[in-house]
Amino acid sequence: MPVRLNKSGKQAENLDMPRHLTRIVATVGPASNSPEMLTSLIKAGVDIFRLNFSHGTREQHAEVYASIRKIAKEKNSSVAILQDVPGPKLRIHTFENDEVELEEGQTFRLDIRVKQGDKSQVGFQDDGWLESVKKGHRVLFGDGDVQLKVKKADANGLDCEVLAGGIVRSRQGMNFPDTNLDLGAVTEKDWKDIEFGLELGVDFIALSFVQGPDDLIAVKRYIQVRQDAPKLIAKIELPHAVNRIEAILERADGIMVARGDLGITLPIERIPVVQKRLIRLAREAGKFVITATQMLESMTTSPRPTRAEATDVANAVYDGTDGVMLSGETAVGAHPLAVVQIMSRILTETEPEVSLPRIEKIDHTIDGAMSSAVKSLVDELEARAILVPLSRGSTAQRLSRQRMGVPIIVGVPNETLARKLLAFSGVFPVLVPSDNSLFQNTKHVLAVAERYGWVEKGDVVLSSGGFPLEQHGNTNFVRALVVGGEI
Repeated sequence: MPVRLNKSGKQAENLDMPRHLTRIVATVGPASNSPEMLTSLIKAGVDIFRLNFSHGTREQHAEVYASIRKIAKEKNSSVAILQDVPGPKLRIHTFENDEVELEEGQTFRLDIRVKQGDKSQVGFQDDGWLESVKKGHRVLFGDGDVQLKVKKADANGLDCEVLAGGIVRSRQGMNFPDTNLDLGAVTEKDWKDIEFGLELGVDFIALSFVQGPDDLIAVKRYIQVRQDAPKLIAKIELPHAVNRIEAILERADGIMVARGDLGITLPIERIPVVQKRLIRLAREAGKFVITATQMLESMTTSPRPTRAEATDVANAVYDGTDGVMLSGETAVGAHPLAVVQIMSRILTETEPEVSLPRIEKIDHTIDGAMSSAVKSLVDELEARAILVPLSRGSTAQRLSRQRMGVPIIVGVPNETLARKLLAFSGVFPVLVPSDNSLFQNTKHVLAVAERYGWVEKGDVVLSSGGFPLEQHGNTNFVRALVVGGEI
């Protein structure tokens, strides 16, 4: 979270700064939307709160938004807010008794004419995608536990055989992993939600069910006309998105490895491999990446995670993820504060053991070469922190991309930029006056590093940035300093 300094360099009242470098994203819901819980979650280490527009009303989200901003202002700190819009989720209609149990081998029909479903059939809405479904394609309900196979497709629906039975509930989502559905990524509801998020002032917008770069273009154009436009995140949850990831990364500011729907639409054994590839490509492209879904799922009800879940979180850090996301664990779980505290402890324990290789060629610029050089110097000099006296984003992002393994403490001119930088691993923004000198800003960010115990007297730190400070997008120096010596 950013730290606010006054003109004299003295720190204003602030919550304790978490020690982990990897960002924690927490979804807000009934279990976590009170001001008291939000305050506790920030103190425990949440960097970004996710507002899931698949649930709740706009009024409820606006109330939570205002509460987060109010708490941040009172504590002279900041956390970012991510708006997650639902996208074109396919859902069945209702059953007479809210749910039915399907048995393996039985026939079951999906039909647009059915208003109230039963054990033999259920209705759905066709928005032009039905004609893409062919004989032999699979239909999955919920998390994919109930599986059907299409035996016949016609203009009104699908005759199916149940391959794997189980409970199917009213309004449950359905997936077609074998079908290329041309749904687009933005529904009419999404556009209204996006406009609402812009009016609120969210820092990130996550777009669901992105299939390719074209899905991002219209949204990017729409939001970029706004001053301080939010960063756009592409949620990767479809095979088509995985296949087009390089092109998607060119358009998006960051991606989310959304393992929930991705685990339904891809064979489960592919998920670990795909996760590693997506994280690597995002890092190489200089875009942030959030790993999501079921990270500490058992803590929705249990006070402790499983060993496998703790290992899963650690492995995402070893892969090089910028952030890890909690969904139901904090939105509706029984232990929202405990889950963030445990997540923070796992990150803190794992990060010192992670050593990701330097990216040799980020781009063909002086700025890119400088960040690569800083990575080498951190390793060679065993530097304890990196100081960036003033950045408007590019220097901090390039340094983060190299996964330095030490905090990157960055002077920034405004809080809006500070919140957006919270998506990048290891970056700790410090609000500093934009008219300060290089000497003053270096002194300020070093003071923060000392105050929070990142460094102590005698430690080597590196200072990197652009000079003159008022020149944007220019990283042209790196200096080695000893804490307690001359700046």
